[in-house]
Amino acid sequence: MLEITIKIDDTVTQALKFLLGDLTDLKPLNKRIADAAEVVTREHILFRAAPTRHTTADRLGAQPTGYLTRRGNAIESASNAEGATVTLGGAPEIFARVEGPVTIKPVNSQYLTIPASAQAYGRRAREMQGLKPIRLGRHLALVEESDSGRPIKGDKSGRKIVVHYWLKESVTLPQDRGLLPSEEQYTVAAEGAAADMLREDLAQLQS
Repeated sequence: MLEITIKIDDTVTQALKFLLGDLTDLKPLNKRIADAAEVVTREHILFRAAPTRHTTADRLGAQPTGYLTRRGNAIESASNAEGATVTLGGAPEIFARVEGPVTIKPVNSQYLTIPASAQAYGRRAREMQGLKPIRLGRHLALVEESDSGRPIKGDKSGRKIVVHYWLKESVTLPQDRGLLPSEEQYTVAAEGAAADMLREDLAQLQS
């Protein structure tokens, strides 16, 4: 579980500056900020990050797994007198890439299995039957022998294979800041929440 803490001070925007100087109990304001930040985070993941990160699926001709969409739908928020927090629930490890490159290593096996075919994408290697490990040049792979595959370079047996997974000891994924909203987006959301609260308070005073 990962958390994003929304830190606001009285120098950020006019509405926030006014409310932070006027309120003795910040819980109502922080609740509004948490709600707004939750919406901004969910919408960013669902409508900006998820639709543009299908590179591997598109290259393999596979159906996207919907991983980011599920993560977007798992967003929650909380608040108290100290501040507002957005929680990235479920399996949020992908969001570590916002801070910088992430190196992934196998946990319960010797190798990572990197999908190399449409059939393998989104599936665990053990879910596919009849795969065999083989060395292809400098690379290790899990392959299926098939007449519809390609011949093995330098192999005189005539076997044909389909590579379903590449086996790697580790993989480093590059930084991807766009997986989550920017600080500016969170500031705008917080200012909007504060402005809404101000308008409602003024309306009550005038009624």
